[in-house]
Amino acid sequence: MKKYLTAFKVVIPVLLLAGRLAAQKADFSKDTPEVLPTTPVEAISAPASTKPVRVFDKKFFVVMGALGGAESFRFTSRKLVLDDEYAAGAPWVTRVPSNQHIVGTDLALYGSEFLVAYELKKAHPWLPGDRFIRRLWWA
Repeated sequence: MKKYLTAFKVVIPVLLLAGRLAAQKADFSKDTPEVLPTTPVEAISAPASTKPVRVFDKKFFVVMGALGGAESFRFTSRKLVLDDEYAAGAPWVTRVPSNQHIVGTDLALYGSEFLVAYELKKAHPWLPGDRFIRRLWWA
């Protein structure tokens, strides 16, 4: 039962992130059929489109990689300290926790941090003060 619960904790955040990313690429404006105009239409040049803000760039990968490295260092050092204290007979360590539980919890925590950083860096035209908020994604 613990094995399925751990797998559930890992799969759900990944599916939520993948669904969110897939929904951004979907084009829902093609649901209605296009109707051709009955009168000739004058060709108008398209305005110069602005370059979309790239969320997954080098800075994003570096910052999130550093965060992932810090999380794995914290997990490893905590595990080593608990193993050493348990082996030395410390009374405050009654047992060493299983790796699966800690990895599942830490992965869910890192996934949520990744999703929050992604949402902060992504442009939101409906949000007032969005340009200022987007600068805080790395924090």
